[in-house]
Amino acid sequence: MTRVKRSVHARKKRREVLERTKGFRGEANSSYKRAKVKVTIMFRGRETTHPELGRDLLMRLAEDVQDIGMVESQPLLDGRNMTMVLAPTKNAGVKRDAQDENIEQREEAV
Repeated sequence: MTRVKRSVHARKKRREVLERTKGFRGEANSSYKRAKVKVTIMFRGRETTHPELGRDLLMRLAEDVQDIGMVESQPLLDGRNMTMVLAPTKNAGVKRDAQDENIEQREEAV
């Protein structure tokens, strides 16, 4: 009997978590829309002797997403992991959305 109670409680808790993460999974009105991203590289074996390669990779990623995000914390080596935090820019989704609207308006005009 106690197992049934536990499963009901677990199901309810799972449903609450899913409701909280709705915005994170792609819903328009969400508090997760401007979330930060933590990028982690895990070095294995002899890779730890060349942290500059990991740093180069993370900086290349930062350059690729420069229009939507900026580096909040530079790449730091912590044991076997190198981490970097990216934060959204002020116009992170606005510029792309405005361009999409302009394209739609042109298509409707034709």
